[in-house]
Amino acid sequence: MEGAERLTNEYLQRAAAVPVDSTLLRVDTNGVTQRLQENPWIATIDVKREFPSTLVLVITEREPVAAVAVQADITSETVEQWLISDNGLWLGVAEGPESNVLITEEDLNEYKRFTDVDHTVKPVVGEVTEDEGILNALAILKGFSPQMNSLVSSISAPDRNKTTLSLTNNVIVTFGAAEDIEAKEKAIITLLNDHPETLISINVRVADRPTYKFYEG
Repeated sequence: MEGAERLTNEYLQRAAAVPVDSTLLRVDTNGVTQRLQENPWIATIDVKREFPSTLVLVITEREPVAAVAVQADITSETVEQWLISDNGLWLGVAEGPESNVLITEEDLNEYKRFTDVDHTVKPVVGEVTEDEGILNALAILKGFSPQMNSLVSSISAPDRNKTTLSLTNNVIVTFGAAEDIEAKEKAIITLLNDHPETLISINVRVADRPTYKFYEG
């Protein structure tokens, strides 16, 4: 196996389903590729023969950009952390054994957290979300510079117009729709630089008329 960091070797061998009595020349590499591509964690795969007897899987894994807090069901208080890619593809539950991936607590802390998503969101592994709040949050992250991205800790994403960012310095940013992202980012960075110790919140829903609040006292 090459390139697999999170998918386990045990899972990949099982999913490839190469018959134990198959010779290297007889291995159906197209079939192996198709079976493995059913896993949403696999972005690309190349199956190579290395004679005399080795089959090599060269894998590129998808990288999650966020862990989305999803209520397990409407009658439960259990919250599942669903990992999602930058194009909205559901990769699986971070803690779920069915995910077949190795996700540590340290890994989970590296991803942005999406909270307050609509209670009707029901992720399905391998499908792309249609939820406007989540897609709006993803579009915001995609439009940010690396500097701005590094400042975002979590995103409240109930819908596209109520999207709110929590920054690593505890400032809350009411962002709204993923529009005028460059102008909104510029306003946020300017205010953070001008008032590094006193800001409580920023509102950039209207990009050219940002508002803000300071600590009192």
